[in-house]
Amino acid sequence: MPSSLQELSEYLSDTDLIVVKSIYNSDNDLNLMKRKGVFPYDYLDSIDRLQETQLPPRSCYSNKLINEECSVDDYEHARKVWNTFQCRTLGDYLLLYLKVDVLLLCDVFENFRKVCKNIYKLDPSQYYTTPGLSWDAMLKTTEIELELFTDIEQYNFIARGIRGGIIQCSKRYSLANNKYVSDYDPTQESNYLIYLDVNNLYGYTMSQCLPYKNFKWMTNLENFNLHEVKDGSQIGYILEVDLEYPSSLHDYHNDLPTHLFMILKQMTCTMTSEMISTIILIRPHILNKIFSISHY
Repeated sequence: MPSSLQELSEYLSDTDLIVVKSIYNSDNDLNLMKRKGVFPYDYLDSIDRLQETQLPPRSCYSNKLINEECSVDDYEHARKVWNTFQCRTLGDYLLLYLKVDVLLLCDVFENFRKVCKNIYKLDPSQYYTTPGLSWDAMLKTTEIELELFTDIEQYNFIARGIRGGIIQCSKRYSLANNKYVSDYDPTQESNYLIYLDVNNLYGYTMSQCLPYKNFKWMTNLENFNLHEVKDGSQIGYILEVDLEYPSSLHDYHNDLPTHLFMILKQMTCTMTSEMISTIILIRPHILNKIFSISHY
């Protein structure tokens, strides 16, 4: 659940607040406690603050970490909580704030469990991570049976094609020059800027065709033509290839080369070479690639 507790709790209806209502069952108390509380994090710079007997002013609730000020509505909520539950010190208010956090988190997670049980018949509390849950949900929903490898050479061949995290220095600055900008220079070549943000990368990738059974070594390589393999083919190929990167594409692809490849020691300085003795690094580059494992 990659969201804040405040956002997650807003998705819950009053009927979902089972744990919160077990402690705060009156309508007035429930209306105050069914949302995440407000606390002056930056203001609490000493344990002595917990002995203060009145609510700090709204200016003390500004959150420097996210550069956000406390709204009038949020501060009014904090004031109502302080008065309704008769907090005598800031320490009392802190304990109440933490208590509501725990209660809300319980209801959020229990609701998540209910949804997963209803849809997938799986209990998230039996998993260490969400990816483990989603993996089993995929297997259960698709009813697919994954074939295990019995050929160690096939396993090692595919393992060599595993890609890791990219290491690169991205271009951070670019200047547009065209007739639509105020400082257009007609003597220079026109260029334009466009901002693209690709969403759901993992979801898109996982929805593509993936190998799952009938792994066999190719025997008739002479008659194999990669260009004849259709994108939607039910048969895919995992190939070891040598790739030549034409110099005509170097400038065009310089900021984001295609086909990632592991960094070889001879391509790095001494310090980096010592680092990659234990770490696998993937770096985009425009050099030719040899013995590269590619899945198509």
